[in-house]
Amino acid sequence: MSSLTKENQIATGGSGHVYRVKLKTGQTVAVKKLWGGLREPETEGVFRSEVETLGRIRHGNIVKLMFCCSGEDSRILGYEYMENGSLGDCLHGEKVGALEDWAKRFEIAVGSAHGLAYLHHDCVPAIVHRDVKSNNILLDEDWTPRVGDFGLAKSLQKDVAASCGAMSRIAGSYGYIAPEYAYTLKVTEKSDVYSFGVVLLELITGKRPNDLSFGENKDIVKWVSEAVVASPEGGEENGGDGNGSFNADLSQIVDPRMDLSTCDYDEIEKVLMVALLCTSAFPINRPSMRKVVELLNDRKQSRSFKMLGQI
Repeated sequence: MSSLTKENQIATGGSGHVYRVKLKTGQTVAVKKLWGGLREPETEGVFRSEVETLGRIRHGNIVKLMFCCSGEDSRILGYEYMENGSLGDCLHGEKVGALEDWAKRFEIAVGSAHGLAYLHHDCVPAIVHRDVKSNNILLDEDWTPRVGDFGLAKSLQKDVAASCGAMSRIAGSYGYIAPEYAYTLKVTEKSDVYSFGVVLLELITGKRPNDLSFGENKDIVKWVSEAVVASPEGGEENGGDGNGSFNADLSQIVDPRMDLSTCDYDEIEKVLMVALLCTSAFPINRPSMRKVVELLNDRKQSRSFKMLGQI
């Protein structure tokens, strides 16, 4: 507890402060001290969710919980330390400029997709993260992405899944929440898929989900859709028949901080198509995370919306 000082604080999240702590063994860990006291219902829920979820899963793209403890007035969680912070920091915060290489961004996209696919398809019961965003994708010293912050995660038990996992309150972060979730309060894997699509758009554009440059009542999904779809009926997410095409000039949306001369534009276009599929207004049109991994790993030339729309 003596190391949890302002000098060692490295981040502040929705559930508490995070500190960089060096253990007596010499190992450096990230320690999260949750908001509120022991009897705070919300603190209890976050603590229980983190411990129960991360305590039973192991994957190279999921952050590892190393220890946890609770006292009379606090709850503490210890994780493996991520040297390069969060993706959000690298795109929008203190580490801006660290991701000027598209190849590195692409590997982060693929690795994060693998982590979410594991939660949705390999865990029994399936786990829905419910707060997928760039700040919750952590990067180790080799830039390997790890999905973190499971304070809002839920297991889709069979009886819950049957009713699409209705929850009592909205969970998630502004700009990442699937449109249907705000009024149905139903949790499915497709909620995470939508949020991941927003993260992909962040990786391409370098912009926040609700950047002021988009204009009034416009988020990153709408801004990108309008910028790249050649006709209003181009993409299924716009209500079209899926036969649309992209404008050739992707430089209008690609993050100018990247070295454009080394960018693989075919690969960027492929990721862009996947992102727009993931952020379809209709959950049924969104691919599964397993399919997202398959599409991102497809080394063939980018496909048309019509082909992708058959998922």
